[in-house]
Amino acid sequence: MSFKICKKGAPSGSRPLASIVRFFLAVIVTAMFCTGIWFISLNLYGSYVATQDTPVAKRYKTCYQMTNLCFNLTIGCLGVYYHYWVLPTLPVYNTTSSVDQISNLFDEFYLMPAMQLGYQAWSIPIGLFYVNESTEMILHHFGVIFAASCGAFSHFGFRYWLPFFFGIFELSSVPLAIMNTFKDHPDTAIKYPLFNHASRVSFVVSFLYIRFWKWLPVGPLYMRNNFFLFLTIDLGVTKIFVFLQFLFGVYLGYLQLYWTLTVVKLTFQAVVGKKNKSQ
Repeated sequence: MSFKICKKGAPSGSRPLASIVRFFLAVIVTAMFCTGIWFISLNLYGSYVATQDTPVAKRYKTCYQMTNLCFNLTIGCLGVYYHYWVLPTLPVYNTTSSVDQISNLFDEFYLMPAMQLGYQAWSIPIGLFYVNESTEMILHHFGVIFAASCGAFSHFGFRYWLPFFFGIFELSSVPLAIMNTFKDHPDTAIKYPLFNHASRVSFVVSFLYIRFWKWLPVGPLYMRNNFFLFLTIDLGVTKIFVFLQFLFGVYLGYLQLYWTLTVVKLTFQAVVGKKNKSQ
């Protein structure tokens, strides 16, 4: 199996100017969309939910979660469309060649990495300065940036898998945002116990199905192809680029497995705890 598809550097360097403009326009529109949702959420939360005693940090975090929900729902639905309707119509869908799945497909799937880069451009400063996100999540953001940059600017963009990783993957984050919002507002959780329970169940089911079960045959394949590409290209910028991409891919894969174990553990504890209380 040969992975010799790019020897002169990570960027393709031959993409038409119109494609580049279209890509960065999508990045800007996504960042503006997230910013707009953020300010609308702040206004609505301040007008209808928050009181004078509500901490500012809590307002920022809740509105961050709502923006996250809107973005992930949007790109998740787009990923479903691309993965199940667009991808099967392309010639590469019926090939078994890993090389064909690594390169090209920019015009078909450029919107996925563009939206991810636009969201990260918005979420990293908000996460650092307003929400105080954990180091783990900040590193996750940078891992997504590196993967999205590969899909956006390199000849070997691994774009065949973008609708899954950048789209369908994010659907499990929608119930997570709702669940975290209930967690931060216990009075609301008590007032709407059915919705609170539904958000928890839907998160567990969607996370285990999408980010573990559906990831199992795809994630290791992505990392394998990335590693073989690293081994077969000449020493230079490309090799360093692919190696860093491989490291971030391993890190993101580790996070999926770590979070899967955490979700299973917490779910087990919740179920056992309820049984003990009922006895």
